[in-house]
Amino acid sequence: MPHSEWSSVGSYPDRVAAAVVLGLLAANDVPGRISSDETIPGLTTFVSVDVPTELLPRARSIMQSARVPDNELTYLATHELPQGPTED
Repeated sequence: MPHSEWSSVGSYPDRVAAAVVLGLLAANDVPGRISSDETIPGLTTFVSVDVPTELLPRARSIMQSARVPDNELTYLATHELPQGPTED
Protein backbone atom coordinates (compact mmCIF):
# COMPACT_ATOMS: atom_id res chain seq x y z
CA MET A 1 0.00 0.00 0.00
CA PRO A 2 1.67 3.25 -1.08
CA HIS A 3 1.72 6.12 1.40
CA SER A 4 1.44 9.64 0.05
CA GLU A 5 2.20 11.61 3.22
CA TRP A 6 4.98 10.92 5.70
CA SER A 7 5.72 12.54 9.07
CA SER A 8 8.78 12.41 11.31
CA VAL A 9 8.50 10.33 14.46
CA GLY A 10 11.91 11.46 15.72
CA SER A 11 15.40 12.78 14.99
CA TYR A 12 18.57 10.88 15.84
CA PRO A 13 22.31 11.55 16.08
CA ASP A 14 23.22 9.11 13.29
CA ARG A 15 21.91 6.53 10.84
CA VAL A 16 22.72 3.65 13.19
CA ALA A 17 20.36 4.93 15.89
CA ALA A 18 17.70 5.69 13.28
CA ALA A 19 18.01 2.17 11.87
CA VAL A 20 17.40 0.66 15.30
CA VAL A 21 14.24 2.78 15.67
CA LEU A 22 13.16 1.76 12.18
CA GLY A 23 13.60 -1.88 13.22
CA LEU A 24 11.53 -1.36 16.36
CA LEU A 25 8.72 0.17 14.33
CA ALA A 26 8.92 -2.58 11.69
CA ALA A 27 8.70 -5.23 14.43
CA ASN A 28 5.41 -3.59 15.41
CA ASP A 29 4.09 -3.53 11.83
CA VAL A 30 4.67 0.19 11.29
CA PRO A 31 6.45 0.91 7.99
CA GLY A 32 9.04 3.65 8.01
CA ARG A 33 11.93 5.22 6.20
CA ILE A 34 15.08 7.12 7.11
CA SER A 35 15.60 10.63 5.78
CA SER A 36 18.61 12.87 6.20
CA ASP A 37 20.36 15.91 4.79
CA GLU A 38 23.41 13.85 3.81
CA THR A 39 24.74 15.14 0.49
CA ILE A 40 28.26 13.78 0.99
CA PRO A 41 28.67 10.36 2.65
CA GLY A 42 29.53 10.81 6.31
CA LEU A 43 28.55 14.49 6.46
CA THR A 44 25.10 14.74 7.95
CA THR A 45 23.50 16.91 10.59
CA PHE A 46 19.94 15.63 10.38
CA VAL A 47 18.67 12.03 10.48
CA SER A 48 15.03 11.26 11.09
CA VAL A 49 12.65 8.34 10.93
CA ASP A 50 9.49 9.02 8.98
CA VAL A 51 6.26 7.02 9.07
CA PRO A 52 3.03 7.30 7.13
CA THR A 53 1.11 10.22 8.66
CA GLU A 54 -1.92 8.05 9.38
CA LEU A 55 0.29 5.78 11.54
CA LEU A 56 2.03 8.60 13.41
CA PRO A 57 -0.02 8.21 16.64
CA ARG A 58 0.73 4.47 16.70
CA ALA A 59 4.44 5.06 16.04
CA ARG A 60 4.61 7.66 18.82
CA SER A 61 2.94 5.22 21.21
CA ILE A 62 5.48 2.53 20.33
CA MET A 63 8.35 4.97 20.81
CA GLN A 64 6.94 6.22 24.12
CA SER A 65 6.62 2.69 25.49
CA ALA A 66 10.14 1.79 24.35
CA ARG A 67 11.89 4.88 25.86
CA VAL A 68 15.31 3.79 24.70
CA PRO A 69 18.06 6.44 25.14
CA ASP A 70 20.29 7.26 22.15
CA ASN A 71 23.36 5.63 23.72
CA GLU A 72 21.43 2.37 24.17
CA LEU A 73 20.21 2.52 20.56
CA THR A 74 23.82 2.86 19.45
CA TYR A 75 24.84 -0.08 21.65
CA LEU A 76 22.04 -2.25 20.26
CA ALA A 77 23.12 -1.42 16.72
CA THR A 78 26.91 -1.64 17.13
CA HIS A 79 27.45 -3.72 20.30
CA GLU A 80 29.96 -1.10 21.44
CA LEU A 81 29.74 -0.06 25.07
CA PRO A 82 29.31 3.68 25.64
CA GLN A 83 32.40 5.51 26.84
CA GLY A 84 32.14 6.77 30.39
CA PRO A 85 34.17 7.43 33.48
CA THR A 86 36.38 4.58 34.58
CA GLU A 87 36.94 3.50 38.16
CA ASP A 88 40.46 3.13 39.52
